[in-house]
Amino acid sequence: MENNRFIKLFSFFGIFLAFPLFIFAYSEKTTHPALTDEIVDLFNLYYPKLKLSEEEKELLKKGSIEEDWLYRPIYHFYDPVYNRGLEGTTISSKEWAMDTVAQASVFRPLAGAITGLFGAPSDYSWERAIYDYVWKDKERGLVALGHILHLIEDASVPDHTRNDPHPPNLDTSPYEFWAKKFTPENLEGLATMIYHSGHSHPVFNSLNEHFDSLATYSNNKFFSKDRIFYKDYDKPIVNYYSNGFGFYDKEEKYLLIRKISKFDGTVEYSLIDNKNRILTDYWSHLSKQAVLHGVEVVRLFFEEAEKERKNWELFAKNKNLMDRVEGNVLNSWGLGLGEAPPKIAEIPPEAFEPVPPPASPVIEVELQSEPVAIVPESATSDDAQVDVKPLLVRQAGPKFDNEENVKHSVLNTLIPIPAGAGGGGAPAEEEEKSPAPPADTTGPAVSLSVSECSNSLSAEGCLLASSTLALSWSSSDSDLDHYIIECEVAGAACSGFDFASTAATSTNYTLPTDDSAYTFKAEGVDKSGNTGSQVTKTVDYYTRPVVINEIAWAGTATSSFDEWIELYNRTSKTVSLTNWALYAEDGVPYVNLSSTIAAGGYYLIERGANDTVSDIAADLVTPFSGTGSGSGLSNSGEVLILSQASTTIDQTPSSSACSGWCAGLVAGFLTMERIDPDTSGTASSNWGSHNGTVKNGQDAGGAALAGTARARNSLNYLITAGTNLTVSKTLKKSKSPYIIKDGVTVNSGVTLTIEPGVVIKFYDADSYLTSQGAIKANGASADKIVFTSFKDDEYGGDLNADAASTTPAALDWRTIEIQGPGTEFDYAVIRYGGKWYSGITFGRTNLKVINTSVSIKKSTIEEAGIYGLWLDGASGTVEGNTFKNNKNDNAAAGIYLIGGSATITSNTFDTNKVGLKIEPDGSNNPNASSAVNNTFTSNQNEAINLVRSYPTFSGNSASSNGINGIVAEGNQNQDYTFVANLPYVINVSYTVNSGKTLTINSGTVVKFKDNQSSLAVDGKILANGTSASKIVFTSLKDDVHGGDTNNDGSTSSPQAGDWVSVQFNSGAATSTLDNVTMRYGGGFFNASGAVRISGSSHEIKNSLFELNNFNAIWSSGTGTTTVSNTAFRNNQTGIKVESPHVFVNGGGIIFENNTTNTSPVELVP
Repeated sequence: MENNRFIKLFSFFGIFLAFPLFIFAYSEKTTHPALTDEIVDLFNLYYPKLKLSEEEKELLKKGSIEEDWLYRPIYHFYDPVYNRGLEGTTISSKEWAMDTVAQASVFRPLAGAITGLFGAPSDYSWERAIYDYVWKDKERGLVALGHILHLIEDASVPDHTRNDPHPPNLDTSPYEFWAKKFTPENLEGLATMIYHSGHSHPVFNSLNEHFDSLATYSNNKFFSKDRIFYKDYDKPIVNYYSNGFGFYDKEEKYLLIRKISKFDGTVEYSLIDNKNRILTDYWSHLSKQAVLHGVEVVRLFFEEAEKERKNWELFAKNKNLMDRVEGNVLNSWGLGLGEAPPKIAEIPPEAFEPVPPPASPVIEVELQSEPVAIVPESATSDDAQVDVKPLLVRQAGPKFDNEENVKHSVLNTLIPIPAGAGGGGAPAEEEEKSPAPPADTTGPAVSLSVSECSNSLSAEGCLLASSTLALSWSSSDSDLDHYIIECEVAGAACSGFDFASTAATSTNYTLPTDDSAYTFKAEGVDKSGNTGSQVTKTVDYYTRPVVINEIAWAGTATSSFDEWIELYNRTSKTVSLTNWALYAEDGVPYVNLSSTIAAGGYYLIERGANDTVSDIAADLVTPFSGTGSGSGLSNSGEVLILSQASTTIDQTPSSSACSGWCAGLVAGFLTMERIDPDTSGTASSNWGSHNGTVKNGQDAGGAALAGTARARNSLNYLITAGTNLTVSKTLKKSKSPYIIKDGVTVNSGVTLTIEPGVVIKFYDADSYLTSQGAIKANGASADKIVFTSFKDDEYGGDLNADAASTTPAALDWRTIEIQGPGTEFDYAVIRYGGKWYSGITFGRTNLKVINTSVSIKKSTIEEAGIYGLWLDGASGTVEGNTFKNNKNDNAAAGIYLIGGSATITSNTFDTNKVGLKIEPDGSNNPNASSAVNNTFTSNQNEAINLVRSYPTFSGNSASSNGINGIVAEGNQNQDYTFVANLPYVINVSYTVNSGKTLTINSGTVVKFKDNQSSLAVDGKILANGTSASKIVFTSLKDDVHGGDTNNDGSTSSPQAGDWVSVQFNSGAATSTLDNVTMRYGGGFFNASGAVRISGSSHEIKNSLFELNNFNAIWSSGTGTTTVSNTAFRNNQTGIKVESPHVFVNGGGIIFENNTTNTSPVELVP
């Protein structure tokens, strides 16, 4: 069984690169060496005259381990029904074992030509094993035989013969995983048991027959995890079911499958049971056949080795082409030199005769009331013949609490296989039998009840505020054996509830977790093992199903008497408010409630009249009177209590907690709002005054309330009540949108997790989000996470309730600033931020990352004040995003990179001022990021702006930008390379500092923005193009090279003098210009040259200078200019050299149509 499987298979190198995901069948670390160990032990018992030593055994075990290396495991499958390997490959394990050329792999072209057929180091095929053992290297031959045994052992694994791969970390095969526990130590003795059982072993004349026999046995008689009753296979056949287990037949009775009847009437099948009885049966049969077949493969190996020793067939087959030619010539001259002798001695024929086991006494070991015969280790040749009895009742799977238990369990669960079931030859076909239906196939009917549910708070189901339950169940079926009673909450078993199999009919249970739905399940099992239909009962447990949510104790702007109170239903069911009351601790008001409150809904209680909240109908109108004198809510404070049948459900904080009302205000008539309905009402920190962000309802005079009647509270929109998030929190889509008013800081060590579909709105220009901890904002393609302006009605609705009166825009809010590690944005939208504020260090941005790592993927960042994304000394990945419409300022850009080393890949930059802006940080540390496969479209200025930084560029594309290229300027203070991606555009001056090298790759285009632009060299340039891929220095207006970089179509055209020069200054290191083209240079003043050399030495070769103003090359001062194989065409002057500069004519210089070829004229004869 392999550890390396893919449903999709790749080429050799793809497989090699994907190696960590491969799967192994039987474990290469435990099971394979264990089976190989037993194969050798049993072989030595049957064939003592061919006995393998311990050292030779270790060589076979080594090979059985190493067969699972690298790409080899994908060739470990053989489906005998369709004669195929793993689907998607072209070779089965049977073919792989025999195919020397396939195993030669990358050495395949050499096989039989240069190295000989058996020369590849990766070849451990059958013939190679025999050849090495006889002629070359006995030890390698035995290692190769171990490789073959590994393939034979895998043929005993149903997953490998039924085309059913299971990568262990993704979808592990139960049988393969279970078999990993067997090791050479705890499997010791298996060979002895098989030997003394007297069971015959398969004898075939070819390796292929061994594969066919064992693979057919495992395919026809056993299931694999995902090939149970599979359409491609009509075997095995389950002819008999008992107690939920399927058997092959009543006589043999080894377990094949578990049948599980679901409560919805469907049926599932599995190889797993809680005692591993099925896997125990599989192992006891399949491991035995693997060992028996393996023994005969070893015998066949020695027979073939003896044949080879006599006939030299493989020896001749191995000769390479030169050996055969040389041998033929020498033999024709009578000078044959003979051959090296074999490395093995003759093997006599009697060595291949198996030695039968001695007779042994029968010893019966009780395994759960049924006997199975085993042979003691002390058995001798004088012992009587063993009487083998099939095991009729399943033994529980082994529990490996120590090594000795493992060993005993392995031996005791070995089950002898009846004749014809795969032992002597190909497995016999079993006659299919029609199952006789059992007398009783219907399970008992069961009823289940929870007595407390008769007092449910809801007519829609069982909703309780108390935790203690009295459960009872019953059945009227006379043949009931036991009940299965289960409890589940949030997809897991309930804590402390254990009635998996019981004869009891009732229990009391205390629900452990508030705000949860508990599902109780009941089934009956009769004495025949039939399980009845499952019945369920769900209990919703909320100690606070309804809470006090908002209190307008100050009244409204119309009247201070216009008080109102709001309740909120936290559950998913409609709650009846019969027998509920809301009252003050002092008895005034005391309000008896009535009617119902909808799931997740509100209940509005108004004082005096139904127009207290004029535009929203009240659920209850009452005078707010009570048991004492007076009425209404006291402005000095009250404690309000919500009760159901005299049991307190919720209440506001005590009078001492806040010295009055904990929140709300007479000035402005602000309501007292509950911040979180899921948090206790007695906590003073859970209350606050209406914050003015969101309002709902109008007073009697038509003015907006300073509250949210029958709606979500303004404070509930907040991420946190204070300015700092001090504990990790998850923002739920079900409670979206959220509002950030002022600022929120995620503290260090705290994680803010945001569910897909959540919308966060920033209230105004003072709103921001800072993270010293981590933000996990991982949305989905159809469920993005949005950070936007409070005025943005597109996401999260019209929270400011002004219809189209206000519209969102850049600068509506400040920024999201990431300071701590671990933040992720995936499928997010961030827009309309970047507001300047007092204390800002520099720039304005939607999202800023400072000196930390971040992951930003598949997101949209748009409409920022200046920068969509600002990475300041940051690292991490920015991939697959869209940066658009960040153009609110002349300095604006989609991304602003300063310092750091981020990876910017596969993003789209659209309609920004500049697409990507790259600069050193404030300490002048350069940027070392990479920009790969990005698309720049319709940005107003350049696609990329590069200042004193050294990122890596490749695969980027640009179109319809102000400049479709990389605008470069400033001083280069480290070695750097211009690559053939987008054209580089020199703006004003780009200087290669002393001691630094600018390497320009072949095919690179360098353009100059205008006649003020030049490339100055105090260090060195290495510009080495090729004849097919030259390096070009030219005008920005030149569309011939690098395309229409200035994006003006044919509006502008290049001319001589469009740019100044490539200027090599005094002291510059020797540079090389090879296969370059210089066009349209020599601008600004009449002492210029497209190449200006002053006081330094350089070489120019294989190049073209054309259409340059003044001088193509002008050299002066000390130094030497060497020019060879270079053409000068249509220049004002080709080469100008002033003393004392030395000019060296390397030959091959061509002048064509220049005003003056050289100065002085005799410079080039």
